[in-house]
Amino acid sequence: MTAIRRRDVMKGTIALIVCDRLAPFSLGQEPITTATAAVWVATQLAEGALQHVGGEILANALGEAKITDVRTWIVEAVTELESFISTQISDLVQNQMISDLQEIVDSLGHYASLTPSDQQNTVYLSYVTDSDKASSRLITESLLYDRAISIALAAMAYRLLALQTLYKLNGDAGNITFLQSTTDSFLIAIVPMRDRIAGKMGPDARLKMSCSEMTSQGPSRGQFRGPTHSYKNCDVSLDGKVINHYKSMDDGGQRATSEANAQMAAMSLKYQKDKDDFLQAVNGACSAIVNCVDKMFQQIGRHYAAPPNVVIGPSPNATAILRALSGKKLSGAEIRSPIAK
Repeated sequence: MTAIRRRDVMKGTIALIVCDRLAPFSLGQEPITTATAAVWVATQLAEGALQHVGGEILANALGEAKITDVRTWIVEAVTELESFISTQISDLVQNQMISDLQEIVDSLGHYASLTPSDQQNTVYLSYVTDSDKASSRLITESLLYDRAISIALAAMAYRLLALQTLYKLNGDAGNITFLQSTTDSFLIAIVPMRDRIAGKMGPDARLKMSCSEMTSQGPSRGQFRGPTHSYKNCDVSLDGKVINHYKSMDDGGQRATSEANAQMAAMSLKYQKDKDDFLQAVNGACSAIVNCVDKMFQQIGRHYAAPPNVVIGPSPNATAILRALSGKKLSGAEIRSPIAK
């Protein structure tokens, strides 16, 4: 994938680049899986919004994460969770999501490409208001589907970028104050969504081992009965489908049990990491959103905190993972290193 740098944003609308499907890649010795990639894009978009409130110009804030091909990114974001969430999103709804996100990306990208003097011209204000309206619609649409959690997080980040830009343009505190109830409602919806998905990602939910024992008697010869053999069969299943079968005879089932347990242990580590990575990514996005809204409120002499019944949780490896993602070939997106300042 051709890299899109910050200066490219200033040259016009964000380019569309069709990317290959994301393959797992390494953070040290531990791979980052496809089931987490789209959420990390949303996390970095939220970090970009936080930096924009802190004074970073919009073009640079948008440069922290690029959704370079809207259709590809949305399709991948939905598809990568299909192993855990069976509910389908219709083509009609998915196409509407694509349309709304395309409008957001194009509108903010075009506004960011304007000169500083043109950005102050009310003629171009519609680019920002259009982005705000489209992001509001996209949040509402995506919160209806667990499989669209990455899209919901990205839409919220884009909305914060648009609202901060509007506040800087017109000084209307209303662009900030209504975020109290809006962000509360968003977090109250997104955290249970996160927990439902994570509950289906871990090894306890995905892996099962079942064993059975049987005996059989060999053929008899005259008055002599054939030998009796004992067997043990162990099946290892992933998402309800048997993926390996182990069998042993006349050893008390030791070999079958040992081999099945070894596979279960190895696969459990992988799927536990998938779950942990996903939780860290969503938590990182939610934390960045809360911090961004709080920083926006500080501009009008107030503060924001998540509702007391919302537990976001830690994201201790967020910065390290974002560094590992920097410059990687994502499906329809690109992440800039959080330390490249």
